[in-house]
Amino acid sequence: PQLPGNSTCQTVTVHQLLSMASGLYPSLNCGYPQSAAGQCNPLLYTASTTSIAASVGTFINNPLLFMPGTTYVYTNPNFILAAYLVEKFSGMTFAAYIKQHISD
Repeated sequence: PQLPGNSTCQTVTVHQLLSMASGLYPSLNCGYPQSAAGQCNPLLYTASTTSIAASVGTFINNPLLFMPGTTYVYTNPNFILAAYLVEKFSGMTFAAYIKQHISD
């Protein structure tokens, strides 16, 4: 599926997401991204009860740190975006998909 917005993430492959080579901002590194006030963006590194799509919306339009596939940097947004893709391709929530296909 097409990702929302005009994101540079349009060029990231699933393999790059899962191998931490996507270029997405590291969510636990308070050096980036910063909010308008220059503070760490708490939406990227705190547990949330919002939807996965809402979480994707907090980072999807940020610039990439590097060209996808050129280096490795662990980032939580890789897993968030991968879960979003599972939801889009399966038509199920991520939790329902895991429950039906993995844990049951």
